[in-house]
Order: sequence, then structure tokens, then C-alpha cells
Amino acid sequence: YSSNPEEQEGPYFSLDPADPMNPRGEYLALVCRPESLAGTHLFDVMFKADWLLKQYAFGVIADENGNILGKRISSVHGDKNGYRSHLQLIQENLTSTPEMNTRFWLLPYEMKLEQVGDTLIFTNASMKVESRRMKVVSGHLVDDENQDDRISQYFAGFFTENYDAFAMESPIFEELREAAKVVAIVKWLKKNGVGIN
Repeated sequence: YSSNPEEQEGPYFSLDPADPMNPRGEYLALVCRPESLAGTHLFDVMFKADWLLKQYAFGVIADENGNILGKRISSVHGDKNGYRSHLQLIQENLTSTPEMNTRFWLLPYEMKLEQVGDTLIFTNASMKVESRRMKVVSGHLVDDENQDDRISQYFAGFFTENYDAFAMESPIFEELREAAKVVAIVKWLKKNGVGIN
């Protein structure tokens, strides 16, 4: 881990428009922080989990090149309606518009550690999905904090509440949680002054 204050939140990964001046362009760029994360196993896990989350949001199965291979069907039920993609939710609700830009991302929700003798035990290790409406300003996508986006919040909340079921269905989400636990251990060790070689 870098001692750079901008990197103390932990590893960061995003799929951003390859051309910032064309946010609706065809290509995406992989962005990570710290830059040394690129090419690591953690980077690979974060990329795959983020890419799969996007597929769940769009309700599709896609290959690594973005080619649509089919419709995503999920066995996750959660509430009485079960899994519905973000696009399905938009189509079912006239209060929203297909022209909107929304980003979804995965992050640790609660990572609670307890020390018992020489052992660290996780008393909680949960993940969540967050969403934010985006708007185009001067050709760039920026957060639109003035927009109430209940549909995106519902999708993110459903995914969060049923994360364990999605992780059973798609093991990369469990692998992401395990990676988040490793990051939490490193943070705990640093916070408690334990040297790391």
C-alpha cells in the first residue's frame, strides 16, 4: 500500500469513457488507483466483478469484448419480484428516462475485525453496491447530486441486500469480498502499528 494520502481509502477501479470528451463513446478505459494495482490479481478480480455487475445492470451476458451473447437470467429472488435488471426497472417505471446516465460500483460495506490472541477474526464482512446519476457537463460525465434516482437506488439496494445470493450464483463477487478482507487486514495492521514486509 502506498503512503500517498490520496490512496489511503484503498484500491480503486473504474471503467470510464476512453474519450472523456465523448462520454457516450464506444470504448471504455480501465482506471485504477494506485497505478501499481494494474496487472495484479486484485486488479483482475475488481475488473471482472465490475464488468459482471454492469452485465447484471443491463440484463445481458457479454464476453470480454463487450459482445452480447444473450439475456441474463438470475435465480436470485430476494423480494417477491426477484432480480430485475436496471433496464427492466426503467422500462417498468414511467418516472425515469432511458437517456439517463447512471454508474454503479461495488465496495466494502462493513469490514469488522476482532483480535483474539494472535488471530484476527472477521465478525462482519459485507459488501454493497452504490449508484449515482451522472450528467454531461462540457462533454464530461460528472455526478448529478441533485437528481433523485429511486430506480437506480432500488437496483443497488436489491443487489446489496442479496449480495450473498449473487456471490453464490457468480463466485467472482465472493472473490471480491475475500480481496476486500485482505485490504481490511492490511488497513488494520497499519492502524495498529504492525510492521508489514
